[in-house]
Amino acid sequence: MSRIVALETSGPVGSVAVAGPDLEVVERVFERGQRHARDLVPALQELCQAAGWTPHEIEAVVVDVGPGSYTGVRVAIAAARTLAFAVDAALIGVDSLAVLAEGLGDDRHPLAVLLDARRGQAYWDLFEPDAAGGLRRRFGPGIATPEMIQTRLPTGCRLLGSGLTAHGSAFDAGRFQPITEEASWIPRASTLLEIGRRAAQAGGLPDASSVSPIYLRPSEAELLWEERHGPG
Repeated sequence: MSRIVALETSGPVGSVAVAGPDLEVVERVFERGQRHARDLVPALQELCQAAGWTPHEIEAVVVDVGPGSYTGVRVAIAAARTLAFAVDAALIGVDSLAVLAEGLGDDRHPLAVLLDARRGQAYWDLFEPDAAGGLRRRFGPGIATPEMIQTRLPTGCRLLGSGLTAHGSAFDAGRFQPITEEASWIPRASTLLEIGRRAAQAGGLPDASSVSPIYLRPSEAELLWEERHGPG
């Protein structure tokens, strides 16, 4: 698959990217606060037109499935499903923790990616160097308190992600190395596309119907309903 597009709206700053056989990855990053639903498809159309593609030449659509912004993830997946179905393209889902880990570009040290899940918890996973010179995930996307996460991390582990704002002080400063450059906390469509391209090249992609949002906890609205009315 040579003509690939990627849609990234799981975080506070959205982006889209395209790449083809004679085209390096080209990315459009939205302004912070732009409405993803309004800006996502037009931006993607502009990039495809600039590349000289028609929509039916797209062979794969890669989308961030979260965890992250409930609204942003739903918008991107809806758009990705619609596009993939319309042009008969493969649909590839990648989680936001893997996108952030790869985007850092450091495959020499263990890395924990943390996103704030509110209510004293964080979405997280641990990535470790592998023999092939890349990163392998240790557990899979999860949700836990910072205290619980610390028990699963090796000493010297680097910490990355917006979860540091809410939970960074809970981690032992003598054991861990936080990455405080906030630009590295934002998942990018260009990184998402590269992960999806490798998945497409490896083959054996899951059915498009299996690409769905990663919801590790109920939404705030659902939690509020449960508080007021009880579970069930």
